[in-house]
Amino acid sequence: MSIQPQRAPVSVPPLKPALFLDRDGVLNEDRGFVHRWEDFVWIEGAIETVATFNRAGWLVIVVTNQSGVGRGYYPESDVFVLHDRMREDLAKAGARIDAFYHAPQHPEAPVEAYRHPDPPLRKPNPGMILQALAD
Repeated sequence: MSIQPQRAPVSVPPLKPALFLDRDGVLNEDRGFVHRWEDFVWIEGAIETVATFNRAGWLVIVVTNQSGVGRGYYPESDVFVLHDRMREDLAKAGARIDAFYHAPQHPEAPVEAYRHPDPPLRKPNPGMILQALAD
């Protein structure tokens, strides 16, 4: 007869549903490498949609390719500043984005630090979504 050690039950928090959105062309008008607030224009209904999912208890997560960084068009800090401004604007409407993930890598990026033949974070690869799930 063998005695099995008793294990304490594992407490796993319930998973929340999540809405994954692209940024350019989904939340804001895609005007080509948008990285400054003065060039940012919300898509009609985007703020209300985010708020609706927030009220329903969903996480709202943005996954966006930002090859303009890797191409040297603007610094990565501009992406962070723009996302902060988006959060501020959403908060005024009682809405929020729970997390932003961006991929500045590109196969032909002239900025070597951002050059990768098949960037795992860059869509259509699933890297940003996998990172969000892990987080």
